[in-house]
Amino acid sequence: MKKIFLFLIIISAVFTFSSCSGDENVTTTAPFTLKSSEELQGVAPTGFETTGDEKNPTRIIYSDAYKASDVRSFFLDVVFGSSNIRKTKNERLEKWAIPIKYYFTGRYTKTDEEAVENLARTLNGIDGFPGIDKAGSENEANLIITYGVYTDKAETSPDVSSTESIYNKGKINSTGIYKCNENSGEIFEAVIEIAVGNATDTQRRQAVSTEIMRICGMSFSSEVFSGSIFCENPNITGYPSEIDLIAFELLYSSKLHGSITFPECYYILDNLLS
Repeated sequence: MKKIFLFLIIISAVFTFSSCSGDENVTTTAPFTLKSSEELQGVAPTGFETTGDEKNPTRIIYSDAYKASDVRSFFLDVVFGSSNIRKTKNERLEKWAIPIKYYFTGRYTKTDEEAVENLARTLNGIDGFPGIDKAGSENEANLIITYGVYTDKAETSPDVSSTESIYNKGKINSTGIYKCNENSGEIFEAVIEIAVGNATDTQRRQAVSTEIMRICGMSFSSEVFSGSIFCENPNITGYPSEIDLIAFELLYSSKLHGSITFPECYYILDNLLS
């Protein structure tokens, strides 16, 4: 049986450079490592270091910036919605097991195409992620990215979720929808819709970057780190932050398979992060 999970994510139209209430510059008394470093040998953004011998490397993730407990809380927030009332006892981890083939439709620009290409290069370097690249045709695609014109009709539409928020008119909003096998937790098809008004190129880049990571299994918001694009009022940089990529890398570790429950994931993370 296949289940459709719908996540309506509205990217802040204000897109100010304000941040949410987390402290991203926390310090730790000791570093923490990912024990399953064999599965986590993707492209590392600035800030990562790899130590140890070639047969048994150890990846140190921001030992001077992030606590293991904060990374775990952030991960559980964005994957399970652990800080959100939508979380249920039956919530399960979901992610892609097949390559993502995307195709653009609508009023997209060269900037929009380049934003996805740049994000794809980063995500494709993460071990365990099945990959994302452009499809040759719409029929070959399992991810459709559609750009339309922003209107303010959504504010009064009876079909809009009550959780939807539009902070300012005329900017941008976006929606991600994906289909998942409820038994295996494997995502196999998705649609992203982005409506733009007078949004800047940076805002457009951030909207599509956020939605792609959301339909990859990081579907919720989190207030743990102010630098994250998953904050309700994120900083507008155009691309995922380093903590976002850390969570994505954890999500696609072979230690976390599709369909595991929240308690199971919590236990694995407790062993994975030390």
